[in-house]
Order: sequence, then structure tokens, then C-alpha cells
Amino acid sequence: MGVNLMLMPLQAGVDKVSSARVPAPPVGPKVRFVRPSRPLGAVAPTDEELARAFAGPIPTATQLQYGFWDNAFRLFPPPPGEKVWVKTLLNEEPEHLNFVGGDTRRFYIAVEDKAAAGRGFVEVTWWTAKKPSAAREVIEDPPQGITTLIETRAGSGVFISKGLMLVNDRVDAELDIHSGVSESDPKLGKHGGLRDPSMSNYRTRSAGMFSFGVAQYRSRAPGAPATPVTVFAPVFADSSRRIEVQVYVLRNKRGGLPSVPLAEIASRDLRIVTETYERHGIWLVTKASSADLAVAGTRMHQIGSPIEYTILEVDPPAKVNDASLTDENIDDVSATFMAPANTLRLFFVKDLLIWRHPLGVSFDGSPVLFDPDDHPMAVVRQPAVSTTGCSFVRVARDPYTAAHELGHLLMAKLGEGHFHTDNRTQSARSSTGERRVEDCNLMVAGSKGQGENYDQTKRLWDGIDDQGYPQLAALHASPYVR
Repeated sequence: MGVNLMLMPLQAGVDKVSSARVPAPPVGPKVRFVRPSRPLGAVAPTDEELARAFAGPIPTATQLQYGFWDNAFRLFPPPPGEKVWVKTLLNEEPEHLNFVGGDTRRFYIAVEDKAAAGRGFVEVTWWTAKKPSAAREVIEDPPQGITTLIETRAGSGVFISKGLMLVNDRVDAELDIHSGVSESDPKLGKHGGLRDPSMSNYRTRSAGMFSFGVAQYRSRAPGAPATPVTVFAPVFADSSRRIEVQVYVLRNKRGGLPSVPLAEIASRDLRIVTETYERHGIWLVTKASSADLAVAGTRMHQIGSPIEYTILEVDPPAKVNDASLTDENIDDVSATFMAPANTLRLFFVKDLLIWRHPLGVSFDGSPVLFDPDDHPMAVVRQPAVSTTGCSFVRVARDPYTAAHELGHLLMAKLGEGHFHTDNRTQSARSSTGERRVEDCNLMVAGSKGQGENYDQTKRLWDGIDDQGYPQLAALHASPYVR
């Protein structure tokens, strides 16, 4: 109990005021973005583990990152008479059964407010901004409602959110997500259950890789400061890494029309390439070389919004009839349009008359198996040196084909180069095991569909696949990543 020194009687010869211990002014609330200290690959902690983890000093996150979606799905064996395993999104109340709460790149917001001790919960708002500022004009994804932070233990004055995540594409940002709070909770039920982006306790925000996370807290305790506490965290502390790509569209004939619409390439293919590698701190830069611009018939376009991409519209070389390429034609095209060192080349063409018309093909300098329709048997040959660092994508592609083909060059893997995981093993793991479902990975073999979706082939993960390949480590070590 505090002591009112002004009402204490004074005794002769004794300075009661100077001898009394004056209490220090109360410490104001503190807000932090927090990253889990568990190693990558670990699943979400239980509520008890969270309480223990935040019982001492709270570590501040130096940066935020996009979610991996590496613990997002669970596989079940095929129903009787079927062959396809059933994939379901983990989107339930317990953190270890929630794709956000179980993500290895999840983060939290923590509040220390001793004046609110014993309340059980507090509320914050959080959003993303283009600058470390709370000014409305720089907000990227605005707050749509409060986020509830639960007290770690009764009277602690330390409050922690459920796991949170950043996303960077439309379909991920529109998904309904369980708040981690029960709808039957007597105090918080109105903020519980499944939430959409317009509601409170929505657990993701959209952001660009050069953006900032912003969290704001205003204490409701009596006598608390009227000014809210606002904190910032960069999405990536070092956002300087990039890949440089020269992008070409072959005309259907010399002097003809582009074989693939330029606007479609910018708005879909290159946007998805940007989103795919931006999630891992790597920015796409499209460019044109002076040598390319000197080739007769070359026309440069700068197209797209809000990101403007450089795309070259080019004629097929003289010995190539049109934009449907055989393996020999590929050599001719790549030799005509060269690139500086450590610069990738991405060609959009009408068709690929090899390997029974694949959606795309890439050349990392290793021998390639060719199986053309008009050849009696498959042949292995060493492609021309000029093809190294080239990807070719045809009209009949899916949204992720261009990002996938560039991935073969950025994450060059011996053999056929695809990501492999034994899904049957995954389905047998416990409910707290990681669940990296193969057909959600960008580098899985074959197209899994033509539409953009949250469960499509677009994820890259840390760790190794079942063939011992360290996918993300290989990406960051690539000579094409500057």
C-alpha cells in the first residue's frame, strides 16, 4: 500500500520525508514484435509453453518474414476406391492445428503493462506500412479490427497474441482464418471462431518485402498515458538481395505478333515470380542488355502496375520458322540473345516440341534428356553452352510455371531437379509434427492445376527434402542471387 507522506506527523529532530523511500513512478507499457526461439521446423508451442517462454525478459524481433506454410496441411489416405490422398488445411482453434500458429516463420505481439495485470487480456491494432510511420498515407494493409492478447498467467501483466503471419499475394490474403479463440469464450467469443480480413483477430496482413510491421497499444488502465505506444519492425532487415532476369517474348513469325500477350506476362507470370522470391527476401529485377537491343526486330516494352517490368518482344532467329521450338531451335534462340554473367533469361514461346510438350524447360548446364515426338527413342545430350541460365515457357502454362522454371536455375538440383517428400510418411506423423505437403512446393514435378490458390505449387521451405536437398539454402547460395 502506498504511503501519503504529507499526512504523516513529524517528530522533532527527525526528517521523516527524507528518510522515507519515495516509490519510483510506474513504468509505462511496452510493446514488442516477437519471433519464436524454437528451431525452424518446430510446431507451435502450447499455451503453457508460451507462458514459460515469456515469463522473463521478452526478446524483440529484429525483422518479420513471410509465412512458410510448412505446417499448413494434413494428409489423409485416399478414400476406398480412390488413389488421391486428401489434403486439408489446418485451420482450427489449437495453435498446433492452425496453419498460422504452426508456421515456423510465425511471430507474435507482446505487451508488458503492469497496470493491466490481472485483466486477463488486452487489445492492440497492427498493420503494415511502407515506412516506419503510423501516418495513414503510408499504410499498406490497414488494421481491420483489434487483435486480442492473452495474459500469460494471472497477474503477470504480460500479454501475448496468437501466432501471426505476413502474406504477399491476393489469394493468401483473402483466406478465412481461425482466430485461436473459441466462439463460446464468455469474454472474447465475439472475436472468436473463423475470421475474415474485415474482422477483429484476423491473423495475417499483406506486405511488401521493403515494408514494416506496425503494432500500437493504448493502455486502458486508470491513469495510463493517453498517447498509444507504437512500435515498428522491418519485413526484412536486409532487403538488398535480387535476381536479374532478361525477359523475352518470341513473335509467332518474323515481323508477326507476340506469341504470348505481354500484359498477361506482366500481370500474372512476372507478378507471381516477384511474389515467390520476395517471400524469401529476393527481389526480381527485369532488364535489357545493349546487345539484345541491337538485334534487328527487337522492341522493348515497360509494362505493368504497380510494378513495371521490362519485356523484350523479339523475332525468331532466321533459321527458326516460328515460336514453336525444337531442341535445336532452343540453341539458336539462346545464342541470339545472350546475357551478362549471373543474369537469367526467360523466354515465352508458343510451344516446346520436346519431351512431349512440357509446360517449360530450363538449362543449368547439365546434360538433358530429350524425348521429341518425332524421335523413336529418348536421347541424352549436352545442350549448347549458350542455353545455360535459360528458361523457356510455352503458352499452355499454369500461373506458377515461370517461377518454377527459374527455380530450376536458382536451386539447381542434380537429376530431374524436383522437390520430393514421402507424403504417406507425413500422414502418419503425429498431430504436432510438421506437414510439408509435396504438391504445395514450387518445385514439385508437374502442374497441379491452372488457377491461383493458397494450396497451389508455390511454396519454398527451409530444411531438406527426402533426397537430402536443402532447397532454401541452395536458393540463397545461388550465383544468380546478388
